[in-house]
Amino acid sequence: MSDLDKKVLIALLENDGYTLPELSAYLRIDQNDLREVLRALLDSKYIGHHLPQLRDGKMPDGMYSDDMYTVLYKGKCALEEDRKIRKRERANTIHYWITTVISIIALILAIAAHIRQYLML
Repeated sequence: MSDLDKKVLIALLENDGYTLPELSAYLRIDQNDLREVLRALLDSKYIGHHLPQLRDGKMPDGMYSDDMYTVLYKGKCALEEDRKIRKRERANTIHYWITTVISIIALILAIAAHIRQYLML
């Protein structure tokens, strides 16, 4: 899932849905670029849209500018899974840095002990 996909899903969750123009204004993203993201999220069943009654203004890709987009259960699960993965990656990064710092300290202490032993002779 791309950062833009997550950004769109989070925005839709925060407001219980947006239309394409509203979401475009909120995220400050061009409607044409956003339409591609929404189409991909619709195809993957991460979001759904509620169709108002009769209207005109249908876009070439079958999307209407006044459709209200909301996050579906699968989208919420995908966001939660992504959050867990990022949390795990962050924990691994912290673990890596702690291990590296301990190793450097041990190396410095070993060199210092070796130098001290050499100077005692």
